[in-house]
Amino acid sequence: MAFDADDDHRPDTSDSNSVEALWFLTDLLLDTQLLMADAGRPDLVERALDLSRRLATDGPQVDQTFVLDFHAVTSAAAEFCQSDPGEMNRPGSAIGELYWNLSWSVVFLSVLREKNPP
Repeated sequence: MAFDADDDHRPDTSDSNSVEALWFLTDLLLDTQLLMADAGRPDLVERALDLSRRLATDGPQVDQTFVLDFHAVTSAAAEFCQSDPGEMNRPGSAIGELYWNLSWSVVFLSVLREKNPP
């Protein structure tokens, strides 16, 4: 499961919402890469991997270029998910989980930007 607030390995980030948002966003991007690989979309895996690398390098400070690249990747992945609405809405579907991850990624990127303005 991608976004599990009960993970035992989750670090204590009660002192910083931006660190928690960074952690969740990184976790979601990594899980998204696995789901896209399983779905046969290596092009999207590479683009999401690039975003993960940039987050690891730049930390919570994301610039406008990152935001635009993030939007391009999540939009392409969402279009892929929406190409099969039946599969996307089926409980337990990997495509549904991917779409869910994309939605939460947008939320956590927004939190990250709010806590760390450029």
